[in-house]
Amino acid sequence: MRKLYLIIVLLVFLGNVNYAQTWDILDKSMATWNQDDGNTNNQSWEIFQGGSAGSVLELRDDNNDGINDYVNFTKTNTGSTARWAWVRPKAALTGIIVGQAYSIEAKIRVNALPEGATEANQFSLRLASTATTPIFLKYGDGVTGGSVSTNSGATNAYKFNTATWQTYRIVLRSDKKYDVYIAGIEDPIFEGALGGTNNDQNGIYFGAESQHRCNIDVAYVKVGTGDFFSKIKISSVTLSHDRHPAGSASTVAVTAKTAAIPDGKTLLFSLVNKNDAEIVAPVSATISNNTATANVSVPATVPAGQYYIKTATAGPINGVNVTPITIAYEVEDPVSAQTWDVLKRDFSVKPWNEFPEWVLEKGGNVPNELVTQKDGYVNIYKTLAYGSGYYGFLISPSMTLTANTAYTYEVKARAHAIDKNQFPDVIKPSPGAVGGYEANQIGFLLNNKHMSVYIIYGDDNTGYIASPVVDGTGVSPSSTLRHQLNTSDWHVYRLIYNSDNTKYDVYVDGELVFEDIPLFNKTGANVSKIGGESWQRCNMDIEYVKIGTGDLVKGDKPRILSVELSSDSHIANNERTIQVLARTSFIENGEKLVASFTAEDGTEVLNSTEMTINANQASFSLTIPATVPLGKYVITINALGGKIGEETVQPKSMQYVVVDVSPIDTKMLPQVKAVDYIKQISDYTYKGPSQEFIFPSIVDTKKNTVNGKFKNGQTPIDRYYLFYSPHENPGGMYLSTAPTLDGPWTEYDGTQGMSAGTVIDYNWAVTQSDIIKNGAENHISACQVVWNEVQDKYIMYFHGPNTTTHYATSDDLVNWTFGASILVSNQFTPLGAEASYAKAFKHEIPGLDNKYVIMLMNQENQIRRIYWAHSKDGINWTPVTKPLVSPDLYYKKVPGTDRKPNFDGGGGGAYGNNASGPFLMVRDGRYFVICHDSADNLMVIEVGEAFDMEVHWGEYMTAADVLLFRDGQLRPTRPAAVDFIQDDNGKWYMFFEAGGRLDANIAYAKEGGANAVILPSVDDISVYPTMPEKGENMIINAGSANKVTVEIIDLSGNRLSSVVVNGSMGSVQAPVNPGLYFIKRTTDENLVKTSKIIVR
Repeated sequence: MRKLYLIIVLLVFLGNVNYAQTWDILDKSMATWNQDDGNTNNQSWEIFQGGSAGSVLELRDDNNDGINDYVNFTKTNTGSTARWAWVRPKAALTGIIVGQAYSIEAKIRVNALPEGATEANQFSLRLASTATTPIFLKYGDGVTGGSVSTNSGATNAYKFNTATWQTYRIVLRSDKKYDVYIAGIEDPIFEGALGGTNNDQNGIYFGAESQHRCNIDVAYVKVGTGDFFSKIKISSVTLSHDRHPAGSASTVAVTAKTAAIPDGKTLLFSLVNKNDAEIVAPVSATISNNTATANVSVPATVPAGQYYIKTATAGPINGVNVTPITIAYEVEDPVSAQTWDVLKRDFSVKPWNEFPEWVLEKGGNVPNELVTQKDGYVNIYKTLAYGSGYYGFLISPSMTLTANTAYTYEVKARAHAIDKNQFPDVIKPSPGAVGGYEANQIGFLLNNKHMSVYIIYGDDNTGYIASPVVDGTGVSPSSTLRHQLNTSDWHVYRLIYNSDNTKYDVYVDGELVFEDIPLFNKTGANVSKIGGESWQRCNMDIEYVKIGTGDLVKGDKPRILSVELSSDSHIANNERTIQVLARTSFIENGEKLVASFTAEDGTEVLNSTEMTINANQASFSLTIPATVPLGKYVITINALGGKIGEETVQPKSMQYVVVDVSPIDTKMLPQVKAVDYIKQISDYTYKGPSQEFIFPSIVDTKKNTVNGKFKNGQTPIDRYYLFYSPHENPGGMYLSTAPTLDGPWTEYDGTQGMSAGTVIDYNWAVTQSDIIKNGAENHISACQVVWNEVQDKYIMYFHGPNTTTHYATSDDLVNWTFGASILVSNQFTPLGAEASYAKAFKHEIPGLDNKYVIMLMNQENQIRRIYWAHSKDGINWTPVTKPLVSPDLYYKKVPGTDRKPNFDGGGGGAYGNNASGPFLMVRDGRYFVICHDSADNLMVIEVGEAFDMEVHWGEYMTAADVLLFRDGQLRPTRPAAVDFIQDDNGKWYMFFEAGGRLDANIAYAKEGGANAVILPSVDDISVYPTMPEKGENMIINAGSANKVTVEIIDLSGNRLSSVVVNGSMGSVQAPVNPGLYFIKRTTDENLVKTSKIIVR
């Protein structure tokens, strides 16, 4: 018997001759760890560590013979980042081929660490972006302690004496999984482990991650090409496809990988049913280099059902019976195949890591046991959630998808409890602290858009699903858009990706729960993603995932998708003709729609008009007569009788407004003119490192003092308090005071404990709020200060970071008490990334029972819109999710014209369409928002008393209207972030941010005011044309002047050209670049006229 055993062992060894044990990649003694030993496989190693790791490496003598035998590597510092430490080859390993098998051997011993230490001695081969083979060793004798595992948590620990020298062997297989062996133990202790990927250079790494400690001895490390240690087996099988529709034939290309099977041996490939009964006879293939391939032809006569591709050897190999491998293969019902044509994976039939294999996408700190195959489903469990590098997802194979196409994503899932005593929900922990929160994410990345839903564990009263929102940590569950649900039960979740590629809908068990959720921009392959981001924890089961082309809920039912207007307003007492377009789906050519024009209460104002569908759209010209009075109206598109055939069709509507006269043309708004800066930047005593100021807020203390004193008995420094802030870090709120609105302005020295010149600063703010402390932007900025009657105090609203607005209170305008964070960007819109530059006003909205409104800027997908909220007390706010001002809407044209006000300056691109710095101006019973844009204008938008309309009137003031002296030159200057106030005589003043980003200062304008330098002018000098083509000659008529000097000046104040006209006529050439310029004419009597020209 002993002789027979030796023969079998010899045969097994000979069967592995494909890979003779040559350590061609690495053969390194650690006794000379930092030396080049003469060959490419034994070059020097290095310590590779984070800046705070504090590791120690020592050469040691194990035999007391004076000769170093091994290295000891110890690291005891831990933290969330920058404390990882590794010993690795200094140069990346070369000669590595993706898809090749490799063998690793190392002699290792583990030493004790202090009790309670987070021990995880790690040893791994890392191949950049390809594979890793980590083993984790814990100290012990194998009885009271000591183990080997493939994850840092040791959830699959193999008890073993690690305290003595042991030889550990790892085989990285061609399928990127790995097996673990220990010398002296016949079978592998782990088989088919999956290590994930990382971005490190190719090499062997031993040491510990940031949150772990190690104390490890290593004598040698070897790496060789091939599988030196595996027994005879079929390692893996892959298929060209794993399903086809019944009623058609299909040929499946099958590839098998083997280990220790000699070349020339035969494998058999067949189709069997669940009882292993043969459906398609075996096809043979010969093994070569541990690979065999064959085609299995499945005839059209095979009925729909679940089958398996079976791979087996043609008898024993060298006396060893080899276990066959079966891979699930489905002959689908044709309807199902057509429905779920993109992806269909049932984890109750096919494990997640079986072909076509799903993969783990995870940070290096997340264990491989993130995903566990169960009987009938797969479980995804992640509790690590410290910060960057702790994400973990189960990812599908990538898919090819079509743009402008609807898709249906269906997942059957349930949630499990996470121990909140051990893992409490901490939304945004301070740096270095343990944090994270429950967020079971089911998501789909397609065409560089991301849609998802979050499942939060609970019963009928505590469980819910939530839509996603943007926050400072990425994407997280909404705090407002939720649907209560017993999530511990199985439910079918359907996410419908709309064909316009901008929105999606969410259904649970066929019920619509969320509609028109905005899609998030995210670059990446088209894949299903299920798990949790770095700050998120998850514990959920997934039974299946399916993806099909089209909206599989609404299907091919007729729908009206949208109504589009060429313009949505005109001025009363004028006739106006606009174009109305309806877009539809699944409505046949020739079908009729009907358009109605009604009052808000549904009363018909104009006769209905029929529209005829052609290529899923219908359009007509709608003439609105001059007799239609002022008011808000509704244009509605519906099917005749509300149905197309037997299907009910939901109508679509848009608002149309007939408005009063233009507030700009009639000079209804304050007619202020720029005067000057309150100070030149160089004259400020107190300023931030960026030397710029933005967002002025002016306060008249006379209105809220008694007998000249604040309510706390303090006497105001001066009557007027002007607050302003730097835009750039660290920001802070600065203050100047003056006896009049014209100045002179005196800088405040600063409140005790704050930075010089400030009433609150960033260092103070971070002690008041973790949101400020942990924000992406390390500043506080852009305050508005108002008197609040309800609180009987001054309230300051400010932001920091950009996602959040806060408030503070004061009795005397210099000593402030932090209140709370009141508004967050994602309360207004899931895509909201900024909730900043807020301004509050006393204004009651009819029917809301409020006293105050606040308007702020919110950025979503690189467009900044104005949103608003309302409050009874100025502290507790209710956000409104519909934007008040949207600069990007194409149909928002100046009433009665086809001109859309230009908010982006023609630049387009990222952040091109902006509206910010809103001020509420009430004039003659009408309600206007004055805000600034990206084109250096102040814009006027009429919003109505109820904030229920949006009429864009155009430019109130442009940079060309604001000429201010700076650096010795008169310059056109961008106006922004206005704050209006009236003096005792009712004269309007406007304080504003003057200048571009990071180059602004505080200036003011007033009624009856003028520029800082008043220039005499002469009116009979003309230039024609005022809108020349580029390079065109312009004719100058000098009028009565004997001599005129004509200069062309750009918006930066630079003189581009100059000519002198002697006599009555002359010419000057227009600039060669299109744009806005100034033309300045000076007579021989020093009379000056300056005007604008637009070069086309």
